[in-house]
Amino acid sequence: MKAIVLKGFGGTENFFLEEVEEPKLIDGTVKVKIKAAAFNPIDYQMRKGGTESKLLRTPILGREMSGVVEEVHHTVTDFKIGDEIYSYVSSLGSNGTYAEYIIVTTEIIALKTKNITFEQATAMALVGLTAIQTIEKANLKEDSLVFITGGAGGVGSMLIRLLLQKGIKNIFTTAGNKESIEQIISYGLAAERILDYKETNLTEKILGLTANRMFTHCLDTVGNYLSTLCAEIIAVDGYYADITFMMTDSARELIFDKAVTTINVSNYAYGIERDKTKMKYYNRNLSILKEYIESAVLTTTPINILGQLSVDTVSKAHQILENNQTKGRKLVMQIG
Repeated sequence: MKAIVLKGFGGTENFFLEEVEEPKLIDGTVKVKIKAAAFNPIDYQMRKGGTESKLLRTPILGREMSGVVEEVHHTVTDFKIGDEIYSYVSSLGSNGTYAEYIIVTTEIIALKTKNITFEQATAMALVGLTAIQTIEKANLKEDSLVFITGGAGGVGSMLIRLLLQKGIKNIFTTAGNKESIEQIISYGLAAERILDYKETNLTEKILGLTANRMFTHCLDTVGNYLSTLCAEIIAVDGYYADITFMMTDSARELIFDKAVTTINVSNYAYGIERDKTKMKYYNRNLSILKEYIESAVLTTTPINILGQLSVDTVSKAHQILENNQTKGRKLVMQIG
């Protein structure tokens, strides 16, 4: 099969298109012909050899996909040949998703919604799982005052849409350009609740909009200096959702001083022990996400299809992500 292989940490020049051996079925698995794969910031962080690279089990990157079940191990009863599925593979597949085929255990896949494309489906997996986990853990109420960093990003936009559907309307967020702001407004958030993260005195401007009321919740999809902003505007005994593991030291200290409950959101956690009962987390929540789409609770995430399986497509995606130029659209690669 064709796959994009990483041959050393560093720049995108280390990606190569190669013919590699197709993976083989084992107990409890299916073989999937990948139709589309999505890109995430963790991809370029792994490529550069960052902390996330410890999760690598194969030189083929990519953690989300949608496709068609092409072969089924005789021990599998809940999926069949021809099923259209989608998945957040994490590091639980035979290889990453920059490839034509993958072997996956059934606990980490779910049936794709019929009325959306493969490209739309793959763009929903990780952001949907992350948003659902964040909301389940965050003890949110209808009167919660919520600040979300990166509201136009995949996870941020999913959080905004789900919270508004749940009747939680006291939401403020950040964006960085006109396209992102317009995208967030289309979800139902008022323009005056969207702040440009590049503005000076951002803390004062945000608290000016809330009459100096501190936030009960900060859901941080960006990290770094915006985690410090979260720490400054969050209330004592509030809730901080760490979705990036990029909190600054000053933010960590202030959040501790305020006795804030820190919620660690990690989708790969449920596969660390290779416990199939825990891994059912993926199938369960992907199935919930499918129901949200089918019942129109959620619309699909905006996407930018960059091209077919190639080094050029992968390199372009990594550069866009690294330069924070997604403009509120999930980057997707077509395969097959």
